[in-house]
Amino acid sequence: MYPFLPVSHAGVNPVVSQTSLMFLTVVMGISFVGLVHGRLKGEQLRAHCWIMTSATLILLIPVFLVMLPATLVFYTDPDVELFSTMSITTIIHAMLGFPALVLGIVFVSNDLPARTRHWMRWAASLLVAAFGVGVFLFLLMTGVIVGM
Repeated sequence: MYPFLPVSHAGVNPVVSQTSLMFLTVVMGISFVGLVHGRLKGEQLRAHCWIMTSATLILLIPVFLVMLPATLVFYTDPDVELFSTMSITTIIHAMLGFPALVLGIVFVSNDLPARTRHWMRWAASLLVAAFGVGVFLFLLMTGVIVGM
């Protein structure tokens, strides 16, 4: 991808991975602020809506510019081991993150399901879990954690 720069195990420049992680850390911070506003009433609920919409839209940037291309590069490599720690971690990260992102997009599009609070809690839980697994994946990719 960037032949003149060092590349991590997944074929992504470490600076790009770090920038993506920075975006996602900002998204988590924005989301926690939004969660606080979601517990309040009246005008604060409108703030919750705007904050969480912003977090969801910012989340789309690293997903489409870094994560999806890196996953495509990783899994199209003929030498990839499907049962390696990195591969399994990537799959778990996607299984947690994809539903959280879809739920976020559903909420942003104002297509609220029945039992909205229930689904918002699921989205928040999945987002936090995906972030945790994503940080672990980042550490695997950069070699801080060696595959188990």
